[in-house]
Amino acid sequence: MLVGNVGEWSEIFVVLSLLADGQINLANLDLSPRDDGHLSVVEVHRNSPMGQLSFVIDERDRESIRLAGSDEVICTRSEIAESANQLFAALKVGGSSIQMPQLESLLARMRTYQLAAPSSGKTDLSVVVRDGRTGGLSLMSFSVKSQVGGAATLLNASGATSFCYPVTGTESEIRLLEALGREPQQIIAHSRDNEIQIGFGRPLNATFESNLRMVDSGMPTMVAVMLFGHFAGEGTLVSDVAEYLEVSDPLGIGDSDASTFYTHKIKDLLVDLALGMTPSKKWDGTYKVNAGHLIVNKQGQVVCLLFDDRDIFREYLFLNTKFDRGSKSRHNYGGIRRDGAGVFLDLNLQIRFIK
Repeated sequence: MLVGNVGEWSEIFVVLSLLADGQINLANLDLSPRDDGHLSVVEVHRNSPMGQLSFVIDERDRESIRLAGSDEVICTRSEIAESANQLFAALKVGGSSIQMPQLESLLARMRTYQLAAPSSGKTDLSVVVRDGRTGGLSLMSFSVKSQVGGAATLLNASGATSFCYPVTGTESEIRLLEALGREPQQIIAHSRDNEIQIGFGRPLNATFESNLRMVDSGMPTMVAVMLFGHFAGEGTLVSDVAEYLEVSDPLGIGDSDASTFYTHKIKDLLVDLALGMTPSKKWDGTYKVNAGHLIVNKQGQVVCLLFDDRDIFREYLFLNTKFDRGSKSRHNYGGIRRDGAGVFLDLNLQIRFIK
């Protein structure tokens, strides 16, 4: 019996929906399906512990689904559509131990015996689509996100996403900050009230710092300022904290151009995080996901934000992400730290979708 949470079952739901619908709906900014076109689905590829599984919509009989390399029909699109509806009803209820006994027979025929399939970097699913104009086929890789259940992360908190900020003060002032424990908001507020200087931060992890510089040479500084602003109470939404970055203007862009410059750079960062970059693995600037995001919206529709629709994709990420806070004890941040180089406040970065 397969058991999993909403996130683990969501990828299965996307596979079923794509095969049932036979198309990928392009998305508006509000994640409703657009009226100006879709992508026709030919095959859906998913990694499994036994290797890649490829589900094919039969070109001769669009009602039939078979495994790639086989003429045997494993199920019909009608059966898959009914199963997708049953699964979405369970996803709306939620829970950490969802069981779907009514899907067991179908999933066995689809050779799907585990929910948590191995993933290649950012890629969750690959889909072969047919161009409606030329008839040509393209293989497109996607990351899967869902508005059902808990909000998905764009950048997970880890030891690699910590930033350190130098603290300058007298010994008695530093001890007062240390006495506040792992309460970064209180430490920052006390520092401001007592004119204790907290300087510009930087990533603690050299690989993450290098990856940020691949986006822009000033990106480590920009992210450090935004992260500090979030913990200082300047906002949670990325779009709100961007205003703090513009006012702080750490790169000295100037009043007239700061808003346009920093907003553009933040969108660059969000796209790179969405399609390729991870904090702890050296990044060469290439995208592992070449198409964009497949998203399960609140109505149970699977819609697509294509990277090719660059302006929509960038704006969606900018307006629909927020700063979040991982465990202070697990990721070892939040308090005053002393080492041979000085005294520092460590903060940790996590970015999550709003929903």
